[in-house]
Amino acid sequence: MENRLSRIDLNLLIALQVLLEERNVTRSAERLFITQPAMSKTLQRLRNLFDDPLFTRTAHGLIPTPKAEQLQQPLTKVLDMMEATIFTPEFDPSQAEGFIHICVPETVAIGAIPMLLKRIHDNAPNVKLQTRNILDSHMDLLASGALDFSIYIKQEHKGDFEFYPLGTNTALCWLRDKHPLATKKVLDREDIISYPHVALYLPNITDRDLLQVEKTFEDAGIHRQTILETTQLLTALEVLSLSDSLMLGPKYLAEFRLTKGHFISKPFNIPELNELRISLCLIQHRRTLNSPLHKWIRQQLLEIFEAAASKL
Repeated sequence: MENRLSRIDLNLLIALQVLLEERNVTRSAERLFITQPAMSKTLQRLRNLFDDPLFTRTAHGLIPTPKAEQLQQPLTKVLDMMEATIFTPEFDPSQAEGFIHICVPETVAIGAIPMLLKRIHDNAPNVKLQTRNILDSHMDLLASGALDFSIYIKQEHKGDFEFYPLGTNTALCWLRDKHPLATKKVLDREDIISYPHVALYLPNITDRDLLQVEKTFEDAGIHRQTILETTQLLTALEVLSLSDSLMLGPKYLAEFRLTKGHFISKPFNIPELNELRISLCLIQHRRTLNSPLHKWIRQQLLEIFEAAASKL
């Protein structure tokens, strides 16, 4: 089917809208930055297009014909829609709508997601948040559009993704508040060796990563007795609460209501274990980089992690 719009100069519609607003050829020409003769020729082209005089001249200016009056409301609506489609208005979170899907490890989500949700509730109440634990396929899900962001260690991938550093977390030794070591200020090798361990890992950690962690302990001369390996923070904390076991975990856990009053953290005087650091990134596919809503969510997350780092 032939597209009849392809034969129409859309600038004519803009000119008609201005003429309907100004009711004067000279003022209309000034608004469109053209000469008066050019404006008169444009009016003649409009008359030919619509097969109607559109305006009659009087001492008080141009008076629209019924046909022109009939065109005014739909013309304004169409041109406003075209402008909104082509030119993105300034982003207003309070007017934003949609779902944001984030894949994030539980150990990170427990601190970051409640803070993000509060910001969304206060500033963008029509935006809904959905989170899930990190998945093996999170990079593929980002590329397909099923996910908007993921938070994890930096991945080796092609140039279709952007990685925004969120900071590096140093490890402390976590234990229950009534633990026999609770009164010690700094733990040493003997302390670490003397009690069983809960090993808390990020999801999707590989066998190579696990071997590297164990090698770090071996280099420190520590052969720990691990009673549980888990990626589930709540499970790990429950085991700590019911035993004298120790857990190396991120420093930022101290900020959570979940740990306050029940668990304490201790630094350790073991330089080799300082290598047990986790550097997290916010990962986003380039497909969403220019989305105003995604830009806003990204900025909120970066600010949340920056604020958390300043407290530690």
